[in-house]
Amino acid sequence: MKEEGRWYKMKIKSTLIIVSMVLVLINNVYAIERILEVSLEIAKDGEAKINNIKTNTGFTGNYNTGNYSLVLDYGKKTETYRFSPNFYLRILDKESMHRDIEIPIARETLYLPYSDDLFSIKVLNGVETVAFLSLGSLLCNNDGLCQKNENFVGCQSDCNSYEKDGVCMNIKDDRCDPDCSKDQDYECTGNLSQFNIKTNNLRYSLYGLLGIVILYLIYRYLKKS
Repeated sequence: MKEEGRWYKMKIKSTLIIVSMVLVLINNVYAIERILEVSLEIAKDGEAKINNIKTNTGFTGNYNTGNYSLVLDYGKKTETYRFSPNFYLRILDKESMHRDIEIPIARETLYLPYSDDLFSIKVLNGVETVAFLSLGSLLCNNDGLCQKNENFVGCQSDCNSYEKDGVCMNIKDDRCDPDCSKDQDYECTGNLSQFNIKTNNLRYSLYGLLGIVILYLIYRYLKKS
């Protein structure tokens, strides 16, 4: 009987651990944040060019391996992301078969975490710097005009949420964002749930915290019994 009770408690504990891990994973998956989209052109001879940068909302990618590195410099700290360019293009031939052809220039877009104190971007091939961009006021110059690389995500001092800035913002502002389709912005249709980054992140964080508290209380109860 004691063995059966011990086995039952171990099974419950294992289940609690698995459920806790799932809750943490769900919380991370749904954590929408401000991101920086960096568009690159990389030649096979190693030369690279930063084509465009843009702030947006969404999910960051995983960049842990590769012979190229992209370094975000925040002045007091740097963050490095590793990747490998894809120099092959998959096409469909006359026999309806897929095949890969080699291309001289790879075009890559990286989705990285963004913070307002970002100072510069550097691309390295091994240890050699092949591209560099100093941001300065590129993403926000605080002149009261929403233009060029500025948008509401990265420059709220110059851009309103409902301006045509290349980013759809489904938030409560009593205006229809021209960057959104009619089924994206709450104010365009009046029947969709509002999308708010901070509110959604807080909601999912609270769900995760509540789940962990409940699991802890169950664990304490089983431990006492």
